[in-house]
Amino acid sequence: MDERTNGNGGAGIGDPNTPVTLVVGAVGAILLVICVVLLQAYFHASEKQEALRKVVAIVPEELAQARAEQLGVLNSYRWIDEKAGVVGIPVERAMALVVAERSAQAR
Repeated sequence: MDERTNGNGGAGIGDPNTPVTLVVGAVGAILLVICVVLLQAYFHASEKQEALRKVVAIVPEELAQARAEQLGVLNSYRWIDEKAGVVGIPVERAMALVVAERSAQAR
């Protein structure tokens, strides 16, 4: 037997096992691609969540003030046209009056 073969089918002691190297390289490449895809998905999900938290969840002061004013108008008595005697009433009261009027008409 030759000193360089070591009885493994003619491959020398320092020769790499090519099929094993190919399998290890392919598995490593697949795992790397999977890790990159998962990290990108995580990044985009985190970025979207952070944008929602910083941009969408914060109500601008003008919008909050406008909503408060609108709710005040919807839930209070007020003059629409004082000369004509037209008043505005709260929405809940108006709905109750309409229901009472319609139920009285149905009888």
